[in-house]
Amino acid sequence: MANEKIKTHWNIHRTNGLSGIDTYTNEIAKRLIKYDDLDVSLYVDRSLKKGCCFGSEYTSNIFDTTLKISRFPTLLTSFHFGVTSLAKRISNLFQKLFIPKFISYNFFAGDYKSDIYMFFANRIPFQKVHGKIIACIHDVIPLVMDDANGAEWTKIFRKNVDDITKRSDKIITVSEYSKQDIIKFTGVDADKIEIVYSAAETERFDPHNAQKSEHERVKLKYNLPDNYILYVGDCRPRKNVESLVKAYALLSNEFKHKYKLVITNPSDSVKNCIRENNLDNNVCFVNKFPEEDKPALFQMADLFAWLSFYEGFGIPILEAMASGVPVVCSNRTSMPEVAGDAAIMIDPENLKEISNAIEKVLTDENLRADLISKGYENIKRFSWEKSAQKLHDVIVKVMSE
Repeated sequence: MANEKIKTHWNIHRTNGLSGIDTYTNEIAKRLIKYDDLDVSLYVDRSLKKGCCFGSEYTSNIFDTTLKISRFPTLLTSFHFGVTSLAKRISNLFQKLFIPKFISYNFFAGDYKSDIYMFFANRIPFQKVHGKIIACIHDVIPLVMDDANGAEWTKIFRKNVDDITKRSDKIITVSEYSKQDIIKFTGVDADKIEIVYSAAETERFDPHNAQKSEHERVKLKYNLPDNYILYVGDCRPRKNVESLVKAYALLSNEFKHKYKLVITNPSDSVKNCIRENNLDNNVCFVNKFPEEDKPALFQMADLFAWLSFYEGFGIPILEAMASGVPVVCSNRTSMPEVAGDAAIMIDPENLKEISNAIEKVLTDENLRADLISKGYENIKRFSWEKSAQKLHDVIVKVMSE
């Protein structure tokens, strides 16, 4: 293989388009496709192909092989089956008869003679793969806690993870913490797992590259206040957004008048929590927003709060630091690994500690400046280019074994 290209098949399986899995897969794939010793074929769904995030010069490598499932919208909207046109009828029948049992698997299509098959969505296909497999397990959250997905999803996830540990030639994950958790819950040999970190697009979030007109556009679009504390992400239980709301409620009225709270994608429980704490006039909601609006949303914030109980990585921490925004974040799971010494780490269950940290960062100018400076240094540890190089090296190593 020394003088031949390694033929790789990438199953780009989307979830909701804005998840950490999507970001991780897209950012690494569009860099690895440029390596001269790799022959990369990307199998994606229609919406990703339409956006063509890999650049027009690589569209010849992208194949639309997706059949979207709509029979069970509340459960299956994020699952796609890549199939050939000849297999659609079989797939439809399969869905009707076996989805309850085999929901954990997605089909893939195309060339069955690739050297390496890459899978990124915490699962690999049901059918036999005629080549070596590298699969990503981002984290094992469903095995650790119930994140409002239910017992059935936990069983499905467990089956996926067990399948990956048995069939993969190499497993990649996004942090040392995730690696240790995978070992703990599966018993897989540590040597089988390689860490390929997530990262942030630092240039895109750099406030020095920001345009005043862009800030004004985003501010007007979402009716943002002049000063605000920001949370970006969804509001599922493990994100612990309700604790942020309750900690914010402990601040003085004068402080809350000056600094509003901006929350993205609020859940009903978070909205109820806001009402119960009489904060309707202090909180601004931002629902689904395009990626192009995210840098300005971060850059205009006075503080970023990320109080999750569990993260496999936590890309928004780096996005905030790249935006020149100080960070208060949870001291649990992977977050100390990602934030380093560039954030105020708090117990996510201690409301008073959270409230005090928020107030201190927003009132102590020296601390604020120190956190911003350390944030810029911290993000240098992570880059999509470094991660792409690491995964490239993993691919080469797997091929040589």
